[in-house]
Amino acid sequence: MLSAHRQGAVAEFSESLMHVHNKLAGLPECCTTKQPKVKM
Repeated sequence: MLSAHRQGAVAEFSESLMHVHNKLAGLPECCTTKQPKVKM
């Protein structure tokens, strides 16, 4: 069970991940596949 504070941090983190994902999705595939630093 997560505390409210930790839950908020997790939500914020996943939200920023989605933002990065959407940003990458807007790029041509040839660009996104050549970015190893995106992998976690």
